[in-house]
Amino acid sequence: MKTVAALIVAVSLVGGAFAAAPDGWEFHNWSRYKPDPSVEVSAGDSGEEFHIHGISGERGTQLLSTNRMAAAKGDQVVITFEAKGKGRVSAVLNHYDAAMKWNPPDSPTSRAAYLYSDWRPFRFSFAVNDGKKTPVRFVVPAIGCGNGGDVTFRNFKAEYRKSPAPLPKFVPDETFDPVAAGWKMVFEDAFEGPEGATVDDAKWEVLRRKDFARLDGHGHLAIACDFGRKATNKLESATLWTREAWRYGYFESRLKFTKNNGWWSSFWLYGWQHRNPSEDGSEIDIYEDSKTRRKGNPLILDHTLHLYFDNSLKSFGKTSHNEGSIDDFHTIGCKWTPYEITIYLDGRRTATMDAFSAGTIAAPLHALLSGCIMQSWGARDTTGFKFPEYFMVDHVRVWAYPEAVDAPRVTWRSTGGAFTRDAGDLLEFEVNVESKRSVKAVHFFDSGCYLGSRTSPPWRFDLPFSEEGFGHTQYLETGSQGITLDWRSLLHSFRAVAEDSAGAIGQTAIPVRHIMSPAEGARAKGPSSVQKIPGAVAFSDAPSGWLDRIGTNDRVVCDVDVAEDGLYEGTLTYGSVRDDHHQMFVLLGGRHIATVKCPPGKSYAKQMSPPVRLRLSAGRHKLVFVPIGFIFAGPMEFKLVK
Repeated sequence: MKTVAALIVAVSLVGGAFAAAPDGWEFHNWSRYKPDPSVEVSAGDSGEEFHIHGISGERGTQLLSTNRMAAAKGDQVVITFEAKGKGRVSAVLNHYDAAMKWNPPDSPTSRAAYLYSDWRPFRFSFAVNDGKKTPVRFVVPAIGCGNGGDVTFRNFKAEYRKSPAPLPKFVPDETFDPVAAGWKMVFEDAFEGPEGATVDDAKWEVLRRKDFARLDGHGHLAIACDFGRKATNKLESATLWTREAWRYGYFESRLKFTKNNGWWSSFWLYGWQHRNPSEDGSEIDIYEDSKTRRKGNPLILDHTLHLYFDNSLKSFGKTSHNEGSIDDFHTIGCKWTPYEITIYLDGRRTATMDAFSAGTIAAPLHALLSGCIMQSWGARDTTGFKFPEYFMVDHVRVWAYPEAVDAPRVTWRSTGGAFTRDAGDLLEFEVNVESKRSVKAVHFFDSGCYLGSRTSPPWRFDLPFSEEGFGHTQYLETGSQGITLDWRSLLHSFRAVAEDSAGAIGQTAIPVRHIMSPAEGARAKGPSSVQKIPGAVAFSDAPSGWLDRIGTNDRVVCDVDVAEDGLYEGTLTYGSVRDDHHQMFVLLGGRHIATVKCPPGKSYAKQMSPPVRLRLSAGRHKLVFVPIGFIFAGPMEFKLVK
């Protein structure tokens, strides 16, 4: 591996042009800029910082490496940096031929994202590709910012890697019929009923304007979009959630797309919480029709997989250009399996996001129908458009994904050690696979992100618990936002998926979970005092010991003094809603000693968990509580049993 790195050094402007550039770098300023941007350098906490502002023009400015990296098709360059300020930042991998002439390839060579927080980390990876006419022989990495930008950069580096192992290739079906495939229908609503009736409350929960979701009396649901009740210029609409959630399946709706500016319609899947794709679910936008507002109302639809990691997001999307009239009903479906998210419109495949190049969700999702209001983007000018407009839905159907009875049975043999691990530790995973047929491959995932595969036993995967270790996987690959996951602060949820020679898929029933130690890291919460056991262990310094809003990726650290060795019974006071996956892991000395189940209640009202038993030794300890899902919690009462 070659590494190109630089700290930004003094730069000055003379006569409106760049007089000097930092060692190893050169400036490229688009000639359309009048005047040239201003460049300043200052000493920061993490080295020197490069500040560029005063940009006004059509393009932008770049800081280019002077190192012409010898390159070949299939190699990879990873550009990382931190930035703060406002505007759009970009990373570019410039391609050149043997004569050092610019040689643009067919694949995209630039990525961009908007700043929204101070010192946001960025990580963009590029695959070197041949040019349209000649092979690429050199590449030059660059960073920059665009029109109106006021951005400070630091810690910029570019890593060059030889061609990585290819990702497993997934080939989707061009057409798919769940009935012909033998999938079982588990949900259907044809919206039969008199005009003005509400939807079936046993099937749907309606949010926002409940009175904007009514049956039309002709077998359709009509979701209205109209201006508010107080004659304001603010549009309003409604969202419908299925009360039931499913992990995998085929989700179908027959519906009409919308036309008016100011809003758009969507059929999508969501997991209520969005803190880890393997634990809580994330989001699959089967379609959004915001682009049908263009001239002539073309059937241009967006299809997107959003993988949420608490405050970070990785999105992988496709835009489809389709035939047909927007005035007609269309049938759109989503095939969601452990390997794929494939969208079909009127029987034809329009988009696929596969588990290897994008990611996968392993938690149940609800199906939703939404009228979405344009906020700060899109076609917001409603002048000349007639409201109300209606999002018309003929039916919604769901077929369950069939778990093959003869699929491989996958169980953990080695789970990577203690729940908490130190940076640099080697996580050693291994699974047992029982199969009636030969096993084609075993694939390993962390929180929905592909790590690697094995095609022959032993079915073992070792992962250095470090940035370098994750850097050779899809975990640190960014989606369209260019956001790099902070692997140190997040919960890691590992799964293994096995595929046999007939295509049957089996996976580990329970994920293996690890967090960075020490557990009292950036995500830690908890009281400041030492608490006694037996007794109530508070989760905060509040008189009630109650802690609001904790979820996957958080941890609560409590210093306790245990009076005597023994078996204890613990009962947690908590509140949770909706789904039944909420739970709390109890750790002692970095190891898991108990799991507290937290079934959903009503409106986060306080309730008591089922009791758990755990053995504690006398003395001072740190108890660490790691939630899965999203709950309010504390205190936990400990009683000595024996």
